[in-house]
Amino acid sequence: DVGLGPVGVAVNDNTNRIYVAGFVNGVVSVIDAASNDILETIDVGLGPVQIGINPTTNRIYVSNQVSDTISVIDGLTNEVIDTVMVGGRPFEVDVNTVTNRIYVINQDSNSVSVIDGFTNKVTDTIELSSFPFGIGVNSITNRIYAASAGNGIVSVIDGLTNEVIDTVRAGVGSVGVGVNKNTNNIYVLNFSSDTVSVIDGATNKVKATLDVGDRPFPVGINLATNIIYVVNWGTDDITVVLD
Repeated sequence: DVGLGPVGVAVNDNTNRIYVAGFVNGVVSVIDAASNDILETIDVGLGPVQIGINPTTNRIYVSNQVSDTISVIDGLTNEVIDTVMVGGRPFEVDVNTVTNRIYVINQDSNSVSVIDGFTNKVTDTIELSSFPFGIGVNSITNRIYAASAGNGIVSVIDGLTNEVIDTVRAGVGSVGVGVNKNTNNIYVLNFSSDTVSVIDGATNKVKATLDVGDRPFPVGINLATNIIYVVNWGTDDITVVLD
């Protein structure tokens, strides 16, 4: 049993801890993956939805959609050590473990907030296209990919300058982004067209469009096997893709 209305889940491989966001009662449940026991229930902001983790620093970042904040949790003590104000209706969160930068999609503000993981301060806000939804980071190339559901545009952001250096048109209703750092392929889930666009990270071009199940979202990547898992909401199944 976790918090009410569980939405987001994330795993810290280094500590073997699982974090689940409970939207209704504003908590994050901490699970010991070895025993599947709840270790702690942490009060965060209002309406927590998604979770990003930096396993190097053992910091957990929770987007609170109702209170427009990010809760920063210390993975050692299971305490909220900071609360960061971001844009309107924050959703997906991803982390560059090399630069210790945290990237937050703000759906109502059509932007990405960039948080410095050392200071827990917003250092930049990047304007995006219509209704941004998904975000993914390649820590090797220092490129960030933000998908906008409103127009199917993927914005390619340079992590050094925080500038949009390219835009790529994916499918209709782009909602999710998965990054394979091994192959530098970016997988964009197109919720309305039931496809996955595969972007070549070296050229920023769509190299393939894959037919998947109905209403794909979200996506998970196993970097050890280069296998991509796409959840299909409408068909209640998972599409498995070999990179």
